Amino acid sequence: MSELFYNYEQSFNKHLSEITTQSSSLKHCEDDSGNNAIKSIKIELSEADKCLKQMNLELQILDGGGDRGQLSKKMTRYKKDLQEARSEFGLNKESFMRKMNQKTLYGGADDEENGRRQEVIERRRDQQFMMANQND
Repeated sequence: MSELFYNYEQSFNKHLSEITTQSSSLKHCEDDSGNNAIKSIKIELSEADKCLKQMNLELQILDGGGDRGQLSKKMTRYKKDLQEARSEFGLNKESFMRKMNQKTLYGGADDEENGRRQEVIERRRDQQFMMANQND
């Protein structure tokens, strides 16, 4: 195997690991930390893409033989892994953005807090209804 291919492979795996870790943590981020994570993940995605392109170039210049077939299979797997990480990031980013939009619209309330508010409103309505019926 080409030493350059191996070096790009190591870099790719490092970037993929960062993408996966940061994307998973995006669910728990707030405001600026989430926005910073998104920027960082986009950079990692770009770097991982560059590594794949370089690995593909190295693969093209390799002589035939067993290494080329084996490395070609690795490339196929790496492309799939990166696509899965990109998709996961898209879902986590969408979830984060929805949470931030909700926070903006509802003054920082999350689903659980909004649910509690709704319960309090309904209890008050029930109490008012019962009090109105007691006076009749």
